[in-house]
Amino acid sequence: MIQGHLITRPETSLPKNSRLLALPREIRDLIYRLVLAVGHALYIFQQPGAQKVELFAPDKPARWLSLLYTSRQLHIEASAVLYRVNQFNLVDGSRRQASVIQSFLSSIGPVNASHLSHIHISFPGMEDLSGSVSIREEDLRGLSLLLERCAGLRTLELYLQGPLARRLALPGFYAADAGSVEQMLSQVDARLRQRPSSLKVLVKVLDGVFIPEGISGVLAPEVTELMGRFGWIVSS
Repeated sequence: MIQGHLITRPETSLPKNSRLLALPREIRDLIYRLVLAVGHALYIFQQPGAQKVELFAPDKPARWLSLLYTSRQLHIEASAVLYRVNQFNLVDGSRRQASVIQSFLSSIGPVNASHLSHIHISFPGMEDLSGSVSIREEDLRGLSLLLERCAGLRTLELYLQGPLARRLALPGFYAADAGSVEQMLSQVDARLRQRPSSLKVLVKVLDGVFIPEGISGVLAPEVTELMGRFGWIVSS
């Protein structure tokens, strides 16, 4: 659980003459990175009906977070590195991504949230209201919350899936309904304009799940060009 493993502070402190604390801070940060950096994204998920989120890290080392329980000072210093050097995957194929984002940020607290640097989420989904197609407002609120709370964010990966991805990959869809496509993507861009100029936005098409037979899974060239004008980097 995120709550138990990354938030609870230890009640003990290392002696003031601890060899680790005697090292310069930049050396301690290097040690934290060596101990806490994982070579893959850390997967954050939330069971239906649950309030807390959970963490899945299949290749994490044994006793991975033990250092965080050594002392209050090391907990604060190491937590900052933990969130800064790892990638966090909050991709949710259901319609609950905003809830996952809010629960995750609440569980780690505002200080740790400000250290997050690389996050994966689902591209905001599409909904059809009274014949008018638009981006789900709840997903846009989740995106805004993420950008508001994560001041240190440097890379945001948006994974396209579901009905919106199917449409954007279909040949001729953009030409047939260019206004609708531009309106939907502009809704997302309007939220992303909250981002700092240093934030890199990557749009990735998930393979194999949603693309109809005979379609490559690559976005239509016009869609890729439009996303490029927004400053997004598209890959598949």
